[in-house]
Amino acid sequence: NRAEWEGVESYHDFEEIAEFLDWYIKELMARYKAFNASTMTEDAWRAKLWADGKALAVICEETTTYADLIEDKDLLTQFFRLGLTKSRKQEMPLTFVSHNNNQTALGGIKGLANLIEKMLQLELQTDIDPDTLQPIASGKGAVKLDGSNQWVPVTLPKLERKITNFGESR
Repeated sequence: NRAEWEGVESYHDFEEIAEFLDWYIKELMARYKAFNASTMTEDAWRAKLWADGKALAVICEETTTYADLIEDKDLLTQFFRLGLTKSRKQEMPLTFVSHNNNQTALGGIKGLANLIEKMLQLELQTDIDPDTLQPIASGKGAVKLDGSNQWVPVTLPKLERKITNFGESR
C-alpha cells in the first residue's frame, strides 16, 4: 500500500497498474518518435531528458501476479517487450521484483527466454529470524551481469528495518 512507498509515485491496485502500463508504453513510443524526428545524437537526447526532468526509473513489484490480475494480455506483452528492449535509451529503465526469473515472472509472455537469460539479475539471499520465522536481510546476494551465465557473490547493505520513506513526493 502507499504507506510502504512514502515519497514516490506508486500504484497499488491492478486497474491503476494497467493504466500506468498504458501510459508508459505511450510515453516511450512518443519519446522514440520525437528522438527520431530530431537531429540530436543519442547522448545529447538522453542528456536533454535528464535536464528536462523526464528521466525516470520504474520498479515493478510482484510482477509474477501481473498476468493473473491484469486482463489485457496485449498490454502486458507490449509493456514487457518494449520495457525490456527499448527503455534504456529513453531514460525509462525498468526494475522487476519477482520470485522467479522466467517468462511467467514477466507477464507470462512468450519469446523472452533468451532475453531473460541475458538480463542483469540480482538474487538476494535471506536469513530466517529464529523468533518470528520471517525472512530477514542477510547482507548477501549474487549478481549475474548482462550476457553472463555466471553468478558472482556480492555483499549488500544489511538492513535492520524496512525502508518505507523514500523522501518527498513530487
